[in-house]
Amino acid sequence: MKQTKAELARLYGDVRKRWDETLREERKSRHSDTYPSGRLIHDAYILAVGAYLVDDSVPGFVEKVNVILQTVEKLHRRHEAGEDIMLVRDWPFHHELYFYALCINDLPFAIELATRCDPQLLQPTEQQHPFNVELTSALRLLILGERTQAEAWIGKFEKRCAYKSNSMYAGYAAAFRAINDRDPGMLDRALRKIVDDYPRQTRSQGFFRAVNKALLCFYGVGLVHLARHHGMAVSFEHRLVPKTLSDLPPHAYVPPQRQGFFCSLFG
Repeated sequence: MKQTKAELARLYGDVRKRWDETLREERKSRHSDTYPSGRLIHDAYILAVGAYLVDDSVPGFVEKVNVILQTVEKLHRRHEAGEDIMLVRDWPFHHELYFYALCINDLPFAIELATRCDPQLLQPTEQQHPFNVELTSALRLLILGERTQAEAWIGKFEKRCAYKSNSMYAGYAAAFRAINDRDPGMLDRALRKIVDDYPRQTRSQGFFRAVNKALLCFYGVGLVHLARHHGMAVSFEHRLVPKTLSDLPPHAYVPPQRQGFFCSLFG
């Protein structure tokens, strides 16, 4: 897939056409069938980025990411009610879910999700790669403000990113270190490394190869919000980490039953 704004616009149009069907399928899903929910999360983020980059709508971006949070909340409630939900059990992949909340400055939701995700209680469905375990564990503890515990996992993630195959992600490890140490200068350098390495991360073997992720570094935006949550001054700006998103006011999570009343500071 081409990683251009024109290709994003084409994909955005396709997903908008099937969005009502995607919502219906997700609402009908039962008995641990999480495929419709996974598809909805995937499509909602395409719509979020399309709203921002194609339609120039920041509220549209926030609204669609909020739909992702609604879906994640629903999956956790189903799991806690006794269903075996793979997406919940596979907690080493939750770093992406945390960053969905962080990128719209919904820190209370990120904290709630981190609190609900107890690695001691959740058994992943299969063997997990240490990279994901270390990334998610470090991020989760940073969100919870557990600096001493986070220190150990950040150290492990830094060592993981020292391998040549993972070196393109070293900026994230450096950002975690900067936030835990409350070092604004280090964070600025880490964010610069993230955006410098981002083109490599969007290639065929990278995390962000999909066009909707290649054109916007929502992890970087989330890190800015997380740093400010911990009292740090951040002035970093880049086309991949745009000021219009990194300066978002706090967002209040809107439960599904209140979809008609979009509770945010946008009015």
